[in-house]
Amino acid sequence: MPAMAADNPVTTGVTRYIDMIPRLLSCGRGGILRLLALVALALPAAPPPAADEGIRLPDMGTSADRVMSPREEAALGADVYRQLRRSGALLEDLLVESYLQELGSRIAAHSGTPEQRFHFFLVRNEAINAFAVPGGYIGINAGLMVATDEESELASVLAHEIAHVTQRHIARRMEAMRGMNWATAAAVVAAILASGGNPEVAQAALSSGMAASVDQTINFTLRNELEADRVGIGMLAEAGFDPRAMATFFEEIERQSRFYESAYGEFIRTHPVNSARVSEALSRAQRLAAPTRTDDTRYHLMQARVRALVVAQPDDAIRYFQAARRNATGMRAEAADYGLAVAQARIGQTAPAQAIAARYADATRPAAPWLLLLAQTQARQGALDAALATLARAERTAPEHPAITLLRAEYQLQAGEPAAARQTLLAERFAGSAASTRLRLLAQAADETGQDGAAHYYLAEHYLQEDRPQDAALQLRLALADGDLSELERARATLRLEELERRAD
Repeated sequence: MPAMAADNPVTTGVTRYIDMIPRLLSCGRGGILRLLALVALALPAAPPPAADEGIRLPDMGTSADRVMSPREEAALGADVYRQLRRSGALLEDLLVESYLQELGSRIAAHSGTPEQRFHFFLVRNEAINAFAVPGGYIGINAGLMVATDEESELASVLAHEIAHVTQRHIARRMEAMRGMNWATAAAVVAAILASGGNPEVAQAALSSGMAASVDQTINFTLRNELEADRVGIGMLAEAGFDPRAMATFFEEIERQSRFYESAYGEFIRTHPVNSARVSEALSRAQRLAAPTRTDDTRYHLMQARVRALVVAQPDDAIRYFQAARRNATGMRAEAADYGLAVAQARIGQTAPAQAIAARYADATRPAAPWLLLLAQTQARQGALDAALATLARAERTAPEHPAITLLRAEYQLQAGEPAAARQTLLAERFAGSAASTRLRLLAQAADETGQDGAAHYYLAEHYLQEDRPQDAALQLRLALADGDLSELERARATLRLEELERRAD
């Protein structure tokens, strides 16, 4: 697998809180709750119990609610997600984001928790791992997506992480620590965070007087993994994917980790695998219905896109896809061509990338990834009219796709059509990084049409999406100082500014 960024953004995002420990402790129980939730993400897990150990689905009553309510989980998850975004840890590519969101939502629809919202995102990290954050935020490392061999394997990882959320494992792990007083709990958190993710250092830091409480939490966590397998396999089968994929992927991960510990070790530490766990998962899967879904071409295209975008040296990706193309057939050959074209476009080899994209754009489904790539190469050659016409074709194949909408607005702005861009953007609402991009483009469109107040307001909302509250407050003050806001817009900006000032106090 080509080398990717080696930093662990999950650890980076968590250890960011080390400097905040004194301030959070001064906030009492609420501050400590945040620290405890973060330790639930960072704590290394021990090997799982025997496969025949009884696993009961939890009582989803108020026990965990006493430690962290669903609303608190959602707020914490949003905070962690913003930290990851702000640190640059995420691969914010709208095509990949949309694919992961659609795949994850298809599985989550069978979770039995329709009230739970999920947000799936990709992390720039070569380590093969995935994680769940409170509130339904689920991160997939780029290395894991590249390591899967078929869509059911990727779906199995998403199903496992979805189960961690629906079973409220983080809140339940914190509830299991209720026997510890808050000062001791804070010390546990500080020790684990200070370890930088090294389980041996963390264990040494925890050795004095805390073993019983920590063991209680770890033992509880061991059951979480098998419970997530059990619930996840059921969702996987109901969504039409191969329920055996979870067992076969775990088995392959365990086998590969013997030879490539640096790449696979993180998954093994956080999702410990042994033969008993694999056998239990396979036995459960074999009792379920056979899969009804086959591999999606879009899975192979998005997997290739991820490899092409995250590799440190694009030339390495070009060589990889050229070699892969020689032996590939069918949709794997198409994916190799797509990865090659994306890598070529990334380093400015526009002409060969455009030639590949044009060849596939009329002859394949799904056409949207190819049409978007074709439009981007046309725009880079200065052919904005052709690029906008290509995007219009793409919209017919994938209506309301955020990547298409936002790229069309961007090209309308480049073509000197800010009013048209504004209409394009006002017609849609998006989540995640798409929402932030939409607001930035709306601010640009408002500025270019002379609506200074609206430009400041949209820029403020963009900064809030980017976790920059001070910059947002400044833009809101500038918006209110401008005379072109409507009465409704002025009231909205005033309320938002008052909210930010209360939060700052």
